[in-house]
Amino acid sequence: MNYKGFLPVATIALLSLSACMKDSPNPSDVTKEINVKASIEGLSGVNKPNTRATNTSWENGDAIGIFMKNNGTDLSLSALAINAKYITSGSDAFTPADEDNKIELPFNKSVDFIAYYPYTDELDDRLNYKIDVSDQTNLPKIDLLYSQNLDNINSTSVDLTFQHQLVKMIFNIVSNPETDLTVLSMGITNMNTRADFSLVDGIISNESETKTVSFNLSEDNKVGQAILLPTNDLSNNSLIITFENTSYSFDLNKIEDIDSFDKTTRYTFDLTLKQGEDPTLESVSKSIEDWVDGPHKDITVDEDAYDEESGNNEPGGGENEGEGEGSDDGDGGDEGGGAISGEGDGTQTNPYSITQALTIDNATNVWVKGYIVGYYSDQMKKSSFVYGKEGCSMKMNVGLSSSPDEPTSNDNNFPVDLNKCKISNQIKLNLEENPDIFKKEVTLKGDINKWNIAQGAEIAFGLKTVKEAIVDGVLYEN
Repeated sequence: MNYKGFLPVATIALLSLSACMKDSPNPSDVTKEINVKASIEGLSGVNKPNTRATNTSWENGDAIGIFMKNNGTDLSLSALAINAKYITSGSDAFTPADEDNKIELPFNKSVDFIAYYPYTDELDDRLNYKIDVSDQTNLPKIDLLYSQNLDNINSTSVDLTFQHQLVKMIFNIVSNPETDLTVLSMGITNMNTRADFSLVDGIISNESETKTVSFNLSEDNKVGQAILLPTNDLSNNSLIITFENTSYSFDLNKIEDIDSFDKTTRYTFDLTLKQGEDPTLESVSKSIEDWVDGPHKDITVDEDAYDEESGNNEPGGGENEGEGEGSDDGDGGDEGGGAISGEGDGTQTNPYSITQALTIDNATNVWVKGYIVGYYSDQMKKSSFVYGKEGCSMKMNVGLSSSPDEPTSNDNNFPVDLNKCKISNQIKLNLEENPDIFKKEVTLKGDINKWNIAQGAEIAFGLKTVKEAIVDGVLYEN
């Protein structure tokens, strides 16, 4: 057989095949990790009491769940990415909580993205998020956000826009100077507190567990806030305000122009308390809030003849009465080391950061917020700090840091003395008995002064006599 002339043809064929391979690369060679940014609608106003963020910023440690599916298909458990957890340090940028679960854009496909906040790993098999607004202690933990704004995407830039899915209520209380509001409670009766939220289509269903919902009160008890389920019927709902032996109530269906509480809407009411008359609705004004849109009204309510024995006009306490993110005892923190600049003021609603706490040498009844990142192997020496939970045999202390990641030096850690803390018996704040608390964010109330220091050792200050703690949105008291 004559092979002359065959070799050039074979060479050309191989070159052609090589060119085709370059035109159609292996998909695994070209998939790229997505870059996620997230914003929240209705956060444009300055100094607005938005729940999830300050102005337009997320908070450190916020986590969202992200789904990626083929363009035009329904969301299901067969999606390209299922409930991938992404977190932020406080900016609009989100990164994978677990590198093994990062999302990569598929080769040569267009996709859709759906996301929600706050993240949970307890979605059911129909991708329903379980709503529970019965406890208003920590509002951000129940502020459900949803994003479905990104369809037909073939770029690694994923800019999610979230919308609030529930109802925000704000009641500003106006009373005469003689009225003692320090023991005030506020609630709305006959509200559903549990429901399913479908991540497939954004619909709320299966509302249940009707009860009186207690509001989250500010430090001075003059502002009550709540996040509630939407409702189309206010005929059985009343606002109840009680303090000492005085009760005020107002039927919500008497509010002009409002016959429902609509989702993604924030309602603001200015309440004037008057004594000795039947409930009345006086001057009413309307303005637009931005959670997204909602009315702002003035309401005057008057004292009821509340019968404590019969329970008529039941006080709006419900479960966790008096507890709330803003219902501190009003100490506000008596500082001994001079004014502290920065974002925190030592109150429950605005606790000191770890960076601030490390600059204070004497303060009583102050709140400090940080992550439990380790313990001190020698209760007498701050330099004995151990990052992590392995091998911990100390029940009497933990160390807090500004970040859940390993601190750069022992100087970045803030000691917490648990020696007289009865709370630790309830929820086990120490790492020896509760290693799962490692890297959790906690907010603690106590006194800042000299920590247990061995003679001649370094001078250090820490939180002692821990009196209250917020862990996973739950308030514990000593």
